[in-house]
Formats: sequence, structure tokens, C-alpha cells
Amino acid sequence: MNSVISPKRNVELAKIFHKAANAQQQGFLIENPSHINIDEKYNVQHLLKLTKGLCLPEITILLESTKLREYGLSSIKAGDLENGSLQIDAAAQKYNDKTLSREAIMVADSFQMAAEAYLQYKQNDFSKALNSLVNAIKACNNLRDEYNYDVEIRRIHLARNIVRVMAFSDDQIGACLVAFKLLGYIQGATELWPFPNLTLTTQSDHLIKEEQWFLIDQILAELAFLISIRNAKTINLINMYYDILSNDMRCLYSEFEQVYLWLDAKHASVKGDHLDFLNRLITFYSGGSNHLPRAWKEITLDFNSLFKLMFP
Repeated sequence: MNSVISPKRNVELAKIFHKAANAQQQGFLIENPSHINIDEKYNVQHLLKLTKGLCLPEITILLESTKLREYGLSSIKAGDLENGSLQIDAAAQKYNDKTLSREAIMVADSFQMAAEAYLQYKQNDFSKALNSLVNAIKACNNLRDEYNYDVEIRRIHLARNIVRVMAFSDDQIGACLVAFKLLGYIQGATELWPFPNLTLTTQSDHLIKEEQWFLIDQILAELAFLISIRNAKTINLINMYYDILSNDMRCLYSEFEQVYLWLDAKHASVKGDHLDFLNRLITFYSGGSNHLPRAWKEITLDFNSLFKLMFP
């Protein structure tokens, strides 16, 4: 954003700013529908699928491996990479030491590769992290194509993690390219799946609207890290949005208008077009925060930055 706002424009902007603030307050009053816990839903479905395809000894081994892996991930999140690494290695050893079916191994790999990717990401070994995430998606694809597992939410979650790793490995253009394509893919433009070598041979699972919004919100949160007034490359990054998510797509998936309003507002924000930013934000806020809670918080940071600029 610009560092100086002229007194004359400040009066005009102040009026629009107060309208945006009012829209924000009104948006909070919009009643949120009851949300399902997406992670819990996926875990329940996954466990039910395991009971249908695997024998009890295999399920027991996978659950024991999961317990070790989750302990390791908790340690990593707490900053103890050494213990986290030991636990994740133990999780792999737990199921690699056993004679398991291909299906059971694919299930274990889909989670183990993702856990190893997180450790590698925290160790700043981004190349290995990307490779592990690719292998995790491959395992998910095999589970879908060969055993009919519902893996679409997890595939997109892993792809979102690729966005984060690419961003931290300083491949910001690649990260934004993947993120924008994922936004279109989640809405229904299947041709925009960003990894041609990681496609399914069978039809992907159908996502209900609530799942689509949940996943989109995750992607926008990653984009908020990349598209920021604090990032010198951000103008070039946000311009990619208009090349990938065209006006035709915007019309085709009009029920996701809030997504495009958020991106438009971000575009205006990083260009320093305060008036356009506020006008876009008014419409975005008017839609309420229930669909995109993370994106709402992120764009509000830009709104608060403008407040400090206008009213120092």
C-alpha cells in the first residue's frame, strides 16, 4: 500500500472505510450454519473402509503405526524434531516389519509419506518434502483407483501442503500457480488439477459444498502468505490469478463469488488502490464469514493495515 494518503482522498476513503467496517460487523451477525468436522468425517469414513477391506491384524498394525506417527507429529509441532523423527521412523518400522497386503501398505504409505514430508519441511529439506508429498498423493491415487477409497479431500490437502513447501523453498511463482489451479479444481474445473503426472484413472470423489468451501479456505490462507504488501514479488504473483481463473470460470461457478471478491480485494490491496480494495471488501464482508473464516481473518489484516495508514 502507499505510504501517504492525501488529505482530499482521505476524506473520501474515510467514508468508504466506515462502510466497510459496518459491513464487517454486519457480516459477523450472519448466522453460521452447523458445520460438520471435515477431518473427523474423513477419519470415520477411512476407518469404516479399513474394516471392509483389511483383516483385524492388519488394522491393528496400522492403528499402532498411526499412534506412533501422531506422537511424532505432535513432537515436531512442539519443536522437538529429534524425538519426532524417532517416532515417525518407528511408525514406518511398525508396518514395514510385517507382511501386509498391498492395500494396507498403500494406506500406511499415504499417511507415512505425509508425516515424513512435514518433518523434512521443518528441517528445511524442501526437495525431500516435495518428493514425499508426491509419493503420498501417489498412494492416495492407488487407493482410489484400485480399492475405491474416498481420498479426494486428502489429495487436495496434500496438494495444498505442496503449495506451502514451494513457497518456503522460494518457488513463489510455482506455489501460486498450483494454488490458483487448485481453487479452480475444487470448484469443479477438473482440467485444472495442477499435477498431470498425479491424475486418477478413475473418477474422483464428489465433494459436497461444505467440503469445497473448507478446502478453498485452506488454499486462500496459503495465498495470503504469498500475496502480501510485505512481499516485493506479490504484484506479479497476484496477476497470475486473472490468467488462470478467468471471467468465464467466475460466471460458471458464481456460487463461489466470495472467493473472487477476496482475490480482487487482495489484488487492489497490493496495488495500493485503497478505494477499490474497500469497495471489494464491502461486498466480501456482506457475504459473512462462515464460508471462509481463515480468508476473512487474513483480508482483515489488510483492512487493519489500511486503518493504521489512514488514522495514524
